[in-house]
Amino acid sequence: MIQTSFQQPLNCTNKSVVRYFMKLTLNELRKDITNVDIEDILSCWQWKVADMKAVAVMSCLGDLFLVGKENSVYWLQTDSGDLTKVSDDLQQFELYLNDEDKVDNWFLQHVW
Repeated sequence: MIQTSFQQPLNCTNKSVVRYFMKLTLNELRKDITNVDIEDILSCWQWKVADMKAVAVMSCLGDLFLVGKENSVYWLQTDSGDLTKVSDDLQQFELYLNDEDKVDNWFLQHVW
């Protein structure tokens, strides 16, 4: 078998189908927002994010990680509208991005 970066194949009942899961990198799970009209996107959420001062990260699923006025980082889950504090500051948030469980929860890596 050729060595790849994929994890082990799934056990499945149909032996003709072998499916592999690979771990996506953070760069593949987040969206490059340099050409995204963030103001337009946030206009729908002003009632929820009025106290935020910056966007730290946007996931490929459309969730936003926002920096609040007190420099804490908040996760806006655009499917439910929940706004949750996830770290006390941007440095702590960047450390959390190395935590596989947090990344899987925030970016739904297991879905990809």
